[in-house]
Amino acid sequence: MADRRSTRPLRLLAVIGMLLAVAGVRDASAALTAPVHVIEVASAPPPATTALVAPLEGNTIEQETDADLDEDALDDEADGAASDGLGEPLLAGVPPTIERSIVHVQTVDSAGSGFLMAGGRVMTNAHVIGDATTATVWFSNGARRESRLVALDEALDIAVLQVPRTPVSAEPLEFIDEAESAASGARVWAWGYPFEADVVAAGFSRAPTVSAGIVSALRVRNRVSYIQTDAAVNPGSSGGPLLDVAGRVIGVNTLVLTPGGEDAEGLNFALDVSAHLEALQALLETRALD
Repeated sequence: MADRRSTRPLRLLAVIGMLLAVAGVRDASAALTAPVHVIEVASAPPPATTALVAPLEGNTIEQETDADLDEDALDDEADGAASDGLGEPLLAGVPPTIERSIVHVQTVDSAGSGFLMAGGRVMTNAHVIGDATTATVWFSNGARRESRLVALDEALDIAVLQVPRTPVSAEPLEFIDEAESAASGARVWAWGYPFEADVVAAGFSRAPTVSAGIVSALRVRNRVSYIQTDAAVNPGSSGGPLLDVAGRVIGVNTLVLTPGGEDAEGLNFALDVSAHLEALQALLETRALD
């Protein structure tokens, strides 16, 4: 007969093993049900005068090679080839050529977006230009132009550049009429070049980005009228146009409100063109100094 005392240590070990296993299951269950703490990455601190507003500052500019900057190699050949086959318009009445009028604006210190208006004028945000008096303007077909600052309104955060020569395929955009102000719920499209320096540095071709949304609200801040929209905008989108369904400029993408400075989805605002149409037209008509 086997000695029962010799089996007691084995039984004790088995019981201990079962208890440890149960404890392990409980620990695993607790780990699965414990709240997950997400670490928020703080966005860049906004200016002291606008504690809750983070302007869509441009990205660090990647230096491009001489071949990339060869204007003669990019010019007319790119006009005819790269702009063909843009597809159908987003909605009836929206020209498929709009993207040819959206430009990437670069200075030594920043980068952003802009759009072509009549007379070779390019409108963008003043905070994209900063203290610069000149800027490089890139068109979607790869054509590069050196522009100079001709007008600036810091209160509206608007700057106007003069481009000496525009690609044949790039047609000037038009403002919405003063009597046709934006309405909440209306469909809109935000155009621009968000993170473009990073995208180009990663080996992708230069191209404007479009995002769809609606007019969320109409607001006033410091006597300046804005269109709030849920159309996605990101760093580098500053200065790009907010267009209506007919392809007219109803706003200039200007800032994102992120309460507390948290890196979260914010509220997007564009300067309301119809509310400041007279001032914007005056800026566009400013005589360029020789």
